[in-house]
Order: sequence, then structure tokens, then C-alpha cells
Amino acid sequence: MNRLHVLILHSSDRKAADMAEALVNELVLLDCGAEIKSSADKGSTPVTTAQYDVVCVMTRFSGLLKPQLPEEMDALLRRCSRLEGKRAVALVPAKLGSGRALKALMARMEQQGMLVEDFDAVGGSGDVRPLARRIASLDPQQR
Repeated sequence: MNRLHVLILHSSDRKAADMAEALVNELVLLDCGAEIKSSADKGSTPVTTAQYDVVCVMTRFSGLLKPQLPEEMDALLRRCSRLEGKRAVALVPAKLGSGRALKALMARMEQQGMLVEDFDAVGGSGDVRPLARRIASLDPQQR
């Protein structure tokens, strides 16, 4: 059986970074390969996603009625190459307005050509283990 390889793109805030690290640890326990890329990593070099089966985008947002995604995440997504047809997971923090933020994030991801297969509003570290299981259950052979 082939291992699932996951790339986690996250916003630069500390909570997202901690959640991404916890998600990587859980995915490794489930025999998946996982790497993290933060929006805080400034630069103009492209981020290739060719070697990954799934791209997970985890970001914060601001605003209730019209949620705004951070410009740094938009810039990171623009730097990513080979996203067309890539299976993806969208994650935002669980708070007021998270439904609309998820909708905005998924629309942005689909503009880049990603196929969003799973999405969630993540409340805390207790949500990481079930989320990792859901991601690990995505079959790498189904493309």
C-alpha cells in the first residue's frame, strides 16, 4: 500500500502553527508522510506540490458577515505550483463566521484548481486526531 503524502499550508499565527504541528504528528502515527509550509516563510520561490497526494490549507480569518482571509495565505497559495486537480482539505478556526470563511477559502482553493474533498472548522487540539484519521482515509490511489 502506498503512503499518503500530505502538505499542510498554514497561516503565520501561533495557534495555526501549533495545530499544524499536532496534525503532522498524528498523520505520522497513521503512517502518512506530512510536511508543513507556513505563510510566514517569505520569499518568491515557488512551492511545488507535485509529490503530495493531499494539500491541507489551514488559515485564520477576520470579519463576520464577509470573512477576509489573510493576504499572506493568498500569496502563499499563488506561489504554489501544480495545484490543478490536487485533492485538498480546507480548515478554519471554529468561531462565529467560520461557515462563510470556509466557503471563501474553498472558493479560493478551487480557483487554483484544487479539488476540495474535506473541510472543517477546527475548535482545538481535541479535533486533531479525528481530522488526521479523515485525511489519512483519503486513498492515494484515487486521483
